[in-house]
This record gives sequence, structure tokens and C-alpha cells, in this order.
Amino acid sequence: LWDAYSYEYSSGGRLGVASSVHLQCIDRGGVPVPAMMPRRARSLGLDLEPLDLADDQSVRWLEACVWPDQADRFALLVAAIGLARAAPPEIRRADAVTAVGTLVAELASSGHATVTTSWVLNYLSATQRLDFVAALDAAGSREDFSWVCVESPAQTVGLPIPTTAEPEHATVVSLVRWRHGERTVTRLATAHPHGYWLDWSLPAG
Repeated sequence: LWDAYSYEYSSGGRLGVASSVHLQCIDRGGVPVPAMMPRRARSLGLDLEPLDLADDQSVRWLEACVWPDQADRFALLVAAIGLARAAPPEIRRADAVTAVGTLVAELASSGHATVTTSWVLNYLSATQRLDFVAALDAAGSREDFSWVCVESPAQTVGLPIPTTAEPEHATVVSLVRWRHGERTVTRLATAHPHGYWLDWSLPAG
């Protein structure tokens, strides 16, 4: 539901509709804030154990996962839950490693498919991460698509993330593209893991 949120960058850029979920970001290094939100044809989430937002007990459990000293994140979560209850997103119960290739092919019929991961692949084993990338490579041999990867290189060894000689613990934002079967990777920025700041000034690798 990212296009149901509003966004504000410290350099002055504002995006999105008026929303109860208003995300603010300190940006550095000339972040190329777009003039308007991209158009979404369809969104589909993958989750091994999707949370039932209609179940109050499950929602309370999710709310309890927010660190107690971060009241702003709690308020945003409550607002996001409210939006999701009003317009439930499409979530499929599946393993990302085995399902992502099929998902790319399915969504490609609606437009340019874009896979996004954000601090999730560190929960996979090293073998699972390699299998995930292999599944994307296999999909890329058939379809042109992109992957926005927001992960920590130090905690996701094996991913095609440009990093320093010693893998970084910082969150790195990378854009991985498959075009005509060829994979290219561009390092875009470093970021706070919860999106509080975004630094575009580091050279792309």
C-alpha cells in the first residue's frame, strides 16, 4: 500500500496523497526525488505466515514487536494497519525463495515487474539467499524486471550488493536490473534501516 502513504524529504520534496501514514526522511547527497508517484498496476506480497489484520490478537502481537522507545513507529504502524484493514493488500502465503520466479512472470503481464526486499534476506540462510538470487536470474532469462534491494551487506553475504572490502553493516540501497537476460547492479545509496535518513552521496559501485 505504499502509494496510499505520503512522503516528505528534508530537501523539500513531497510525494503521495494526504494520508494518516506520513513518512519523513532526512536526505543527503542530492536524492533525485521524483516529481510524482509512479503508477502501480498491481502489488502482491509473499509471506510464509501472513498476518490476519482482522484478528485483534494478531494485530496486538504485531504492535508489541515495535521497540517500546519508538513511539513514532508505533503510531505509524497503527495508521498503516488502519489503511490495510480498509483496503486489504493482496498477500500470498508462499516461500519467497521458491515462489519469486513465478511471481515475476505473473506480474510481468501487468507491466514492468519490480521485486522489493527490505531487511528480510538476512533472515534466510546463506544457501537460501543464493537460491533466491538464482531464482531471480532464472526469471531474468525470460522477463525484463528490476529488484530494489535494501539490505545490509554484512548480514546478507552472497547477494549481488556492491560493498566495501569489508562488508558494511549499514543498509545499502541497490537497484538490480535484468534486461535481455543480462543482470546489472547499481549501488544507489545508504540508508537508515527504518528510513529516517537516506544518503545518496556515496559513489555508485
